[in-house]
Amino acid sequence: MSEHPAVDNSAENDLEFTNTPNMLTLARILSVPGVVALLWMREFRYDVLAGVLFSLAAITDYFDGYYARKLNIEIDGEKYHRNWDGELLKRDQLRNKRLIEIGWEVRRFWVYEIRDNLGHCLDQIKSWMDKV
Repeated sequence: MSEHPAVDNSAENDLEFTNTPNMLTLARILSVPGVVALLWMREFRYDVLAGVLFSLAAITDYFDGYYARKLNIEIDGEKYHRNWDGELLKRDQLRNKRLIEIGWEVRRFWVYEIRDNLGHCLDQIKSWMDKV
């Protein structure tokens, strides 16, 4: 149980971790013992199978990165943005513009939003991840 009062650890509010990027990562992790075992056998046919398995893992890495690069979530702290002299604002706007140009979806949370309504923030993140 979390010591933070805003964190609800009940089963019905847990995020679902069986999304596509997580399953691709799990498949890649589970392929490592297979590659090692096939290479250990020291026969050409097993080396070829190890190469195929390794290549499949590399392909999942590409798709995992594709999914991961589509959503940028930032938490803006009160201290960081206390002085809006324009420089920080321009930098954030430029970064947002560049990310959007290459197909990312940018979402920002203020620290007080997370502090005061964590459940709502988690629901928004889950909703955005389901779309990606």
